[in-house]
Formats: sequence, structure tokens, C-alpha cells
Amino acid sequence: MTGLVKKIDAFVKDNKKANAAAFVVLMQKDSDEAKAKLKSLAKEHKVEIPLTISADPKIADKLKLNSKVKNTVLIWKKQKVTDSFALNEITDKDVEKILAAAKETASSS
Repeated sequence: MTGLVKKIDAFVKDNKKANAAAFVVLMQKDSDEAKAKLKSLAKEHKVEIPLTISADPKIADKLKLNSKVKNTVLIWKKQKVTDSFALNEITDKDVEKILAAAKETASSS
């Protein structure tokens, strides 16, 4: 997850003119451990995008996210999801696909 978060953070910084934005939501029970994980990630890697923990334990169901995968990446524009990636492990190839989709969405009018 760290590699993806770093690349998304860099993408947002590089695409401010296209109004690119992102945030990360950790979908696990709010705990000191989860908070420490996010604080460490932000500090160690100088991540500027918001990192948070879901306050709603039912949000995954509300968003119809696949509960059988560890990671879900949603790309949206004008409050509509344009791409969705459901992944257990995040590979470099997955990161490339996600960033390509984000670039395409950011550049479309």
C-alpha cells in the first residue's frame, strides 16, 4: 500500500492544474495501531494527501466494495466513479494501471 500511496501523492502534486485530488481511507476498526500506521506513513514518506480511518463501519457495504479483497481504489470525476480497482496485493503493474486511469480521468473534460 505504501508504494501506491506515495505515487498517488506525487500524482496529485504533479496534476494540481487539473484539480487532481486524493485521499486514503483505512477500512479497519479505529484503533491506536491504525492511527499510528497512518501517522508513520505520512511522516516517513512526507505524504500530503489526507490519510484517515473510516468512521462508518458499514461504508464498504454502502459503497458496494468487494469485501473479499484487501484494497480498493476508486477514481472519480464530478462525483461519479470512472474506474475501480479491487486488489489483494498491489503490484507495480497495478500501480501503473491505476495512475494511467487517473491521468486519463484528470485530462478528460
